Amino acid sequence: MLTTTTDLYLRRGAGTHQPSLAVLPAGLRVEQLDQLGAWIQVRTPDGEVGWCSGAYLRPDAPPPGALPLPDLYSPAAGLGSALGRHARLPMAPGMSAWQALELLDVEHNARYRPAENKTYCNIYATDFAHACGFFLPRTWWLESAIDRFRAGHQVAPVYSTTVVELNANALQVWLEAWGAAYGWRRVSQVGELQEVVNTGRMGLITAARSDPTRSGHITVCLPEHGVRRALANDEGEVVGPLQSQAGTTNRRFSTSVWWTGKQFRAHGFWVRA
Repeated sequence: MLTTTTDLYLRRGAGTHQPSLAVLPAGLRVEQLDQLGAWIQVRTPDGEVGWCSGAYLRPDAPPPGALPLPDLYSPAAGLGSALGRHARLPMAPGMSAWQALELLDVEHNARYRPAENKTYCNIYATDFAHACGFFLPRTWWLESAIDRFRAGHQVAPVYSTTVVELNANALQVWLEAWGAAYGWRRVSQVGELQEVVNTGRMGLITAARSDPTRSGHITVCLPEHGVRRALANDEGEVVGPLQSQAGTTNRRFSTSVWWTGKQFRAHGFWVRA
């Protein structure tokens, strides 16, 4: 069984071009019948059958602990050649946030440059996490592959067959469902987020769009240093953590309170414990 994480279109076929049959409310439990790429065929409690984006469906009860993580960038998985700019950068993990910031050079690196109405905040965030030695998935297992893991089978990572790319919306859902198993902890206040990041841990801000056909956003939080400080109110409380992002405009530094925009249905503040 799966549960919808937001109000979600039930469509006649797999794809946003397919006509909508209904809008499923957030929190509805549905039965999975089939899967095609990132789209899942489901049956509702009323017996209606249709297709939904898998980015907005989560398993009822993830197994305890983390799933096995074969190298998703191996030749067998086909990700390096298939994804081009999305392939993993060659780097030695374990850098500080400021070292990763220098290496990735988001404002000038063609890897993160917007192109053809596409932006790459998710790639920047996953690259940043990898540089700092933390796991944040660029790709993740499809539900059918997770079911095979639960049944005790070995599963090879094969692009579009057992693994799929995660956009910013899907990263929000992954952190909610799986983050704790990989050392991520949700915090409730931006002040706590900045405080923890200042100790040398990694932090993220994620937000998922209300429109599931459009990608959300994710930024990396940076430790304060020198003149680079978080945005604070008159009482000295942090309202905008120090951040770095790729997106429509790539910014090495930002203190924007962007996640409060009306286009987002949900957001989260995350630290790597």
